Amino acid sequence: MALVRQLPAPWSHHEENTARLYEAMHHWLDTDWVRSTTDPEDPEVRRERAEARRSGVRPPKHPIIPPIGLRPADIAESHWSQYKQAVEKHTAPAIERTRESLAPDEWARRLGIEIEHV
Repeated sequence: MALVRQLPAPWSHHEENTARLYEAMHHWLDTDWVRSTTDPEDPEVRRERAEARRSGVRPPKHPIIPPIGLRPADIAESHWSQYKQAVEKHTAPAIERTRESLAPDEWARRLGIEIEHV
């Protein structure tokens, strides 16, 4: 994040759009690089993806792009805090799963299986 104290006032839509375009291009390049250099069959990659699925972490509907463009300090701090909130919202597990240990008879009963004990 770049905090700039000496930018000329005022900050116009043109400057904000330029900063956002820079951020979008930077994000696209990073994403494309990771996609082209990551082997989806790598055991570590598969393990991390499986852990994310099990913990309920899902990707956001839209990309969360870090605000790295040059902005005046107050605007940069506002964008940075919004970014941190979005990241925290989408990295926290969506559900907490607790493992419940069931006796074999209870497990079968819940599945509707009748077990005869002799």
